[in-house]
Amino acid sequence: MIVDAVGRTGRLLDIGCGSGQLLIRCAKASPGEYYGLDRWGEDWEYSRAQAERNAVLEGVPELHFVQGSASCLPFDEGQMQRVVSCLTFHEVRDVEDKTVGITEALRVLAAGGTFVFLDLFDDPRSYPGREHVLETIERAGGEIESARALPELLELRFPLGLGKVLGHAVLVAGTKRRAT
Repeated sequence: MIVDAVGRTGRLLDIGCGSGQLLIRCAKASPGEYYGLDRWGEDWEYSRAQAERNAVLEGVPELHFVQGSASCLPFDEGQMQRVVSCLTFHEVRDVEDKTVGITEALRVLAAGGTFVFLDLFDDPRSYPGREHVLETIERAGGEIESARALPELLELRFPLGLGKVLGHAVLVAGTKRRAT
């Protein structure tokens, strides 16, 4: 779903890339310049090596892996044409307000670029509510094309459908407004 929704052209950033699986799938879908960012903590070198090895095994060795936090992305404003994040923003530990990562993601996204965020936006333990998240996206320049709860998009068998797992997950996709 995320790979199809984010489009096929332009520089892409995967925030919270972990072992690189989503980034690899995006890279295999279309040629381009791809960046994966993750905090990785003390295991940075090992985790980056794992992600790089996964990319080589999948035939896309040209991916770039960067250490950093979603709350302060080490990229210039408008540097990316596509930004994805899968179940990362609620995990950001260096800020209390989990929407800071969303604002940062939209900062580095170029006008007209596409974004797809999947996170636990309906989980009251992480966010004040989905409306707050959507308002944050709009204030940061995002135009929301869709915002749907993951259980509406696909069947989540037990225990995946539980709130503690993916029951609170929402997929939000859109573009960044062009300057007028």
